[in-house]
Amino acid sequence: MVMTYMFRVRFKVGPNTRIGAQVTELILGETNEVRVFLRSRVEGQLVNDADQLEMRGEGYTREAEAEAEGKRWISALTLGTISELVGIEFSERSAPNFFTQAVLEWVKPANPDAQAYPDITGLQVVPQSPPPVFVRAEANGIGFKNGDAIAAHARETYGQEADPDKRSLLACEMYAASHFMPSDDSRFLMLMIAVEALIETGNRSAEQMNAIEGLIDHLASLSLPEGDRQSLAQTLNGLKKESINSAAKRLAAVLGSQPYGEKSPKRFFRDCYNARSALVHGSLERPAAETIRELIWPLEYFVRDLVLKHNGVA
Repeated sequence: MVMTYMFRVRFKVGPNTRIGAQVTELILGETNEVRVFLRSRVEGQLVNDADQLEMRGEGYTREAEAEAEGKRWISALTLGTISELVGIEFSERSAPNFFTQAVLEWVKPANPDAQAYPDITGLQVVPQSPPPVFVRAEANGIGFKNGDAIAAHARETYGQEADPDKRSLLACEMYAASHFMPSDDSRFLMLMIAVEALIETGNRSAEQMNAIEGLIDHLASLSLPEGDRQSLAQTLNGLKKESINSAAKRLAAVLGSQPYGEKSPKRFFRDCYNARSALVHGSLERPAAETIRELIWPLEYFVRDLVLKHNGVA
């Protein structure tokens, strides 16, 4: 009997989206003995009703081929879904979920003819015989915040007649939105947007402004097409304002010596800003998932303290 392999990758669709297909298996490709299809992670559920799905490819005679085809189909599905304005998340950068061999053996009596594997994120390649089953355990933690403390803070702020400006309100909205983000990366970026909402960029020093004006004047003497000259002049004019990074460090200074992640406010913001830039600008040196997770918790406090300082609330 020829050993065959399959690939599998699980994913989620957005909370307000479903893949409209009244079938239990949506075929993506089928050639000879190989089948690639989408199915719900809930056995027997229609694709149409599922928000937790998986893509499977079955019938590969070589493990390496199954892995290579799995990677290729992940790329194809990513572009295929965005073509129809569907957002999917593979959660490959989520905290790992591992089961010991003892746990996998524990489920064996319920599936005596199957081989149990951990239901992990990312691409999995396994033999098709014995039939694979994927074991998962999910738990959602709920943090209960002190209601009396919230009430006390609200009464105190009410007594101070605090009137948050538009920057503060936007920062609070982005902070709140971060709690609804499905991944650590998106939550981190939303918190960074909250920080940036509070940033007010100022003008550079007089010496720097004069230097920039000199460069703009020098452009007039260069034999460049008028469009290029105007574009460069516009870029140079933009340099008259300090950078977001510089303005944010100035903002962070209001927090004094309060440590965040065992770092000074300025150093902590610099690390967060570097991670943000690497995420959003497509750096090949993407921050490790663990690095982002370690920044999120102190970043929540950082945003909170900036908002309260900005509004004169102790």
